[in-house]
Amino acid sequence: MKTPAAIMYNILGEDEGDRGFSLAHQLIGRALGITGATVHWYDKPEMRKQRKMGHITIVGPSKADVEKRLDSLLNRESFDSQSAGWL
Repeated sequence: MKTPAAIMYNILGEDEGDRGFSLAHQLIGRALGITGATVHWYDKPEMRKQRKMGHITIVGPSKADVEKRLDSLLNRESFDSQSAGWL
């Protein structure tokens, strides 16, 4: 690996059409403010629910660090991911 830890978060359509693009761009805007985050937008012409429109890669010095960055991106409270059983 080129970095000690990485997470990839898929950007899926949350709604159809313009509303879906708006929601995706809100997420992308938050990602641009996260250290170590890179947005990969596939530039598909049509937004549909659950359609993969791109992904966000977050890298950092440790798994715990990238998990905190993902929580920040998704506006979730920080917590101990091992006790929560995710990722």
